Amino acid sequence: MQELEALLHLITDAQRKKAQAEKARGRAITVVDRILSLIHRDQPEFPPLVECQLKARALRDVIRQHTGPEAHSDVLALAQGRHPLSELLTLVEGATDLDDDLWLLLKQAVTEHFGKSLALSAARGKLSLSSVRLTTALNVDDSVDGQQIPATSSTGTSDGSAG
Repeated sequence: MQELEALLHLITDAQRKKAQAEKARGRAITVVDRILSLIHRDQPEFPPLVECQLKARALRDVIRQHTGPEAHSDVLALAQGRHPLSELLTLVEGATDLDDDLWLLLKQAVTEHFGKSLALSAARGKLSLSSVRLTTALNVDDSVDGQQIPATSSTGTSDGSAG
């Protein structure tokens, strides 16, 4: 009987970890999709943003195609807001609500990872989310091995856990 209880505990634990990993994956993809929806208010084809979005799209594809037993290495950092793309998104979306120290740290991190031009544009409010691009990013026809991959959304906490 104890062996059965131990086995049941292992199964329950594995299911919980899988659910947490899926929530983190969903949150990570949501962050990347939001990056893909960014636009520059003055320059529709702003080269630093285009380059960043190319990298983001490639990362989204890798995350969606990842089939290993563990989550892709960038998923947790994205879900927890510790990835450079998450930091850029925080700088864009929360620029007016951030305290000065956090704003400066985010600006420095974005400068380090994406260059001064993109960091300044984000910090000065020149970047914003485009609802048209966000809808396109969420509805894009993505597939892996012929299987349709639905757009994912997250309802978990910022660390990708169930809360």
